[in-house]
Amino acid sequence: MGDTKSIRDLGYMAWKNDLSWMEAQEGPRWDATVEKGNKHFTTALAKVRPLIRTFTRELEHTSSKPSETASSWRGWSSKSEVFSPVNIWTHKSGLTLRTWDADMDDRQTLFAAAIPVEGGYERFRLQVFKMSSTPNKTPTLIHEVSHVGPYVAFLKKSSTLIYLGSDKDTRYNTVCTWNPGHETGTITTLYTIPDGQGDNNLEIRRVEDGSVAIVKTDLVTESMGYVIHNGLSWVAEGSHLIPLAHDTWVKNGKTSLGLPSDEYLESLSLKGRWAVTRSHGIRTIWKLGNVEKAEAMVFVWGEVANDVREPEKLEVSDIRYEPYTIHTTGRWSLTPTKPHPFICSYFNTKAPCFVVHASKTKPTGLLITAYGAYGTPTKVGNLIKRWRPLLNRGWVVASVAVPGSGDHDNGWRHAGRGVNRQVAVDTLCEAVRDLQEEFGVPAKATALYGRSAGGLLVAAAVNKEPGLVGGLYMESPFVDGLRTLTNLDLPLSVIESKEFGLGTNPTEVLAMAQVSPMEHIPDDGHSRLLVVVRTDMADLEVYPAEVVKYMTRLKGPNKYVFVSKDRGHFTTDFKSRAEDLAILYKGLSPSRDSRTRKVRKANSV
Repeated sequence: MGDTKSIRDLGYMAWKNDLSWMEAQEGPRWDATVEKGNKHFTTALAKVRPLIRTFTRELEHTSSKPSETASSWRGWSSKSEVFSPVNIWTHKSGLTLRTWDADMDDRQTLFAAAIPVEGGYERFRLQVFKMSSTPNKTPTLIHEVSHVGPYVAFLKKSSTLIYLGSDKDTRYNTVCTWNPGHETGTITTLYTIPDGQGDNNLEIRRVEDGSVAIVKTDLVTESMGYVIHNGLSWVAEGSHLIPLAHDTWVKNGKTSLGLPSDEYLESLSLKGRWAVTRSHGIRTIWKLGNVEKAEAMVFVWGEVANDVREPEKLEVSDIRYEPYTIHTTGRWSLTPTKPHPFICSYFNTKAPCFVVHASKTKPTGLLITAYGAYGTPTKVGNLIKRWRPLLNRGWVVASVAVPGSGDHDNGWRHAGRGVNRQVAVDTLCEAVRDLQEEFGVPAKATALYGRSAGGLLVAAAVNKEPGLVGGLYMESPFVDGLRTLTNLDLPLSVIESKEFGLGTNPTEVLAMAQVSPMEHIPDDGHSRLLVVVRTDMADLEVYPAEVVKYMTRLKGPNKYVFVSKDRGHFTTDFKSRAEDLAILYKGLSPSRDSRTRKVRKANSV
């Protein structure tokens, strides 16, 4: 964990944190602190058990629609977990694998998967299975490698497997190949990130012609190369690279394929003959064909997912509908689109904002979610799925796409990242006030939600404007930004330096000092603010120590933190979400009137 001394002196700035001893995350004092917090949390849960059971049923029911059944591919079925990047792959034989990524060679004789290790840590092992000619026979594990990245891909028309090697947690710095052969096969290292580029990481991107692209990124600039017989052929550099074929790619969100110049290109398929652009949070799916002008087919308030291995299939998560699929073969077709029983609205004043609420009722509460980091588009397509219990009880749920997110163009992204992060905080505060006024919800009935880097954003907002909201709900939140940024022994402090700032750069350190939640908690410790937080001992992205430090600094009995084990950075499941929402709802809605009961009945599932 690096330097755990209470005083950190950078020469031009020094500050003290008397809770720094927690950063070791061990010893009797640490164990006692965690146990005390967990006990307080479970005591609160005991008072809302019936509500937890009801919330759990509602979340499970909403996420088990027929439109969300597992998809099939080459004798395997695959289904994503609701709250994590994990995909569950199941073979006809009954073999089930929890993976972050998986692939099969063209001859369908080998199946490879990046498997998360036990204990919840974001560490992976590569497993390669040999498929049997008998369809229902269990595949045989023939090769296994530890310390690898979360991506795998087979080269076209070959049994050559591409994967990434890892030299430390969350860093993937080598490109490797594995070829079957005698005993364990042959491993070759094609590329290693040079010394001096510690802020770079590697990704694998499949290409729909069967080639494999490698992207080296520092979270701002990408360099892309294609895997060739004896190494990599580097071909492009830009802010956003989309490989289309072994000799074709698009960079910086622009193309000449008949798309409007003011739309930012997110994804494109030459085989499927479609493109997806985004502008101010709204996506457009285009039909390609006419070079002079593409045809706008669907406008999406949410996400559009695709897999290059099935280029004529688009999976759509739109806030207004249950998930549906678009097939672009020949004449385009859509699976049935069933509207959700809620009103969905879009606002775009200071920032794009999507809102869901029940009809013909006065709102009883307001939950606002935000993220705003890494140029990642704000997830809005599944707002109803994730927050249904609150919607059923008359709450308004909104998601704000602040600067720093990937919801518009590169200018929007850079307007809220790095030294500009205060802009994102200011924008969120203004959006909260606007939504409260629009829906007539007071601050005491309003809550903010943020997970991971989104925790930095929402916690900074309540520091900037104490009394802005009545509740704060966070999962694995990045709340001790200043000490984390300046601890270069933590891998992510270097890898993510282009996003949050480099700990040896005074300008960037001072910018983080301006927003880092730990350093701006008011003297009363937000005593009137209800705070519900989850973290995990196996989290390698946001260490639990910074979360526990933050919660220890807050004051009042209305502060609830639970430190779990074996879940890592993705702690949520239906039960934990139901528990958290029950505490939040009970804390901000101490009494329920007949209007609330009517709302729940009208929108029951």
